[in-house]
Amino acid sequence: MQSITRPYSRPQIPALTGLRFFAAFFVLWGHSMDWLAPFKDSRIDTYLSFFAVPAMSLFFVLSGFVIHYNYRDLFLRSNFRRALFEFASARFARLYPLYFIALLIAISADDFLIHFPPGSQTTGPVLAHFVTLTQSWWYTVYNRQLITVSFFPVSWSISTEMFFYAAYPAVVFLIASVAKGRLMIWIAVFYVGLVLAALIVSRAYQAPLLQMAESSVPDYLGFEYGENSFYRWFFYYSPYTRVLEFLLGCMTAQATMQLSSRPASSSEFRWAGLALAVALFLLLVISVLEVRIIQIPIISDYVSHLEQSFLCAPPIAVILFCVTRYKSWFVRLLSLPLLVALGEMSYSIYLLHTWTLRLFKHPAGDLNLIGLFNVTLSIVCGIALTILLAYSTYRLIEIPGRRWLRRSLGAAISVIVHDTANTGLSQSLFPRPALAKQAALSISVTLILIVIILGGEAVRSDRAIGSVRNLLIHNSGSEIIVLSASYGLNCDTFGHPRSIRDLVLPGNVTEKVKHFCRFSANCDVPVDVNWFIDPADGCAKDFRVAYACTGEPGIKTGYLTAEASGKNIELKCPLDGTGAGSSPSNPVSALPPRDASR
Repeated sequence: MQSITRPYSRPQIPALTGLRFFAAFFVLWGHSMDWLAPFKDSRIDTYLSFFAVPAMSLFFVLSGFVIHYNYRDLFLRSNFRRALFEFASARFARLYPLYFIALLIAISADDFLIHFPPGSQTTGPVLAHFVTLTQSWWYTVYNRQLITVSFFPVSWSISTEMFFYAAYPAVVFLIASVAKGRLMIWIAVFYVGLVLAALIVSRAYQAPLLQMAESSVPDYLGFEYGENSFYRWFFYYSPYTRVLEFLLGCMTAQATMQLSSRPASSSEFRWAGLALAVALFLLLVISVLEVRIIQIPIISDYVSHLEQSFLCAPPIAVILFCVTRYKSWFVRLLSLPLLVALGEMSYSIYLLHTWTLRLFKHPAGDLNLIGLFNVTLSIVCGIALTILLAYSTYRLIEIPGRRWLRRSLGAAISVIVHDTANTGLSQSLFPRPALAKQAALSISVTLILIVIILGGEAVRSDRAIGSVRNLLIHNSGSEIIVLSASYGLNCDTFGHPRSIRDLVLPGNVTEKVKHFCRFSANCDVPVDVNWFIDPADGCAKDFRVAYACTGEPGIKTGYLTAEASGKNIELKCPLDGTGAGSSPSNPVSALPPRDASR
């Protein structure tokens, strides 16, 4: 394949590859503690998992550094259209082959068809999110579960990373315009202060900000839903806060490259050693505070809030700067051939580890000598198996898949772009774009990304879709708006453990019925225990629904007595605006008074 990236490629930095292994290993270690080291009445597994705290931030800041280090000159010196295609093909080839295989495995291993049954309206949209790697881009909830948590959970970071790649062409010219390395450092320091201040304010005014989100975000879930809550998604999973780490990595790379021609003095080297030690110490303190080994009122809460998306990023940026600019014992350690080889496999390690560790999962035991030995053996075997399988997938899937895709996409790019670019052409044939053109290109990419983000959010909003639909299609009749749908509320006193009874809640099937009937004036709802998920096994369950009709006053209700599964209930709204509608195929009895009290 002919590529334009080679004339502008920079020397590889082995220490960064070694550092990438530690990012993957920290995640592996953290999940090993969570799943393989549970003890009764002990938090030792939590305390030992503090190494994992900076793992995701390390991934994202390192990603920004590597992307800018490797692709800055491609955008600055080549035709923008070709650079965009080259960049996109390279990153797609890097991520997608192994991801696609892992997705196929996850569909079976992570019970996709149980979470999203075939034939339901959720199956196609959810699968489309995962195939297009956009599952973390929007707050998408089905059955009160965030899709990035309920299925193939480790893939959220790959989706977030894909957003970084989409955003990079919008910022590359702005960051690259800073020609002086020291100025870039000061800009990065100001940027860090600004971001931390904004995140501190978001914590101080957390309640009103979340109230605003609750009033405008479809399917909003509060703190009580933990990992599925909007708060957790926005500050941890979503790319809109994590991109701040990626941008800091880009700035760090820019400073490093601009200072590369200037030798470091002995005094600078000593100060760099101190900065590296302070950065490592800060990561240790943040990790200890995050897992609550040490608890400090108020400070611990703010640390937990800031750590989700940015607090670890500044010390990590300092570490990356020191690793790439100064030769030290730390750099020599990270550059060891074994660590570099493991770093090359880090993507496979990350994607596979949840399934390999699952083989060694066991119930919590007593904290004694035998228990410690059993846990240690499980962890060692789980990590060893993960690395062995990761080596296989790296050799058999990652490398061949990457090469094949690069060749195929490279040939397609040559046809699409229609230029004569090749590795032998002089850089003078590709003059640096003028500042006005750079600004126009950055703004254009930014606007396209904003349209994609807002468009994806609008597609998930019934209100937005309904407005557009009414503009395009003249409809004189009303449409159904499902307000609440509940299955099995009569079983709330059924003899089951509390964890089972928790499913017997008002509105437990609202989302499914709402999506099934949206934009309809007459909706025949099939009540099916397999579609709704059984909230109380062994209890004959009723079904009740409350809905309204657009343009019509009042709330309509419907009720099916137990057992409701296997029956249909028809919801209807006026078709001609006169209050007349279709006759129901199944009579709908009045809703019992007790539903209103719930």
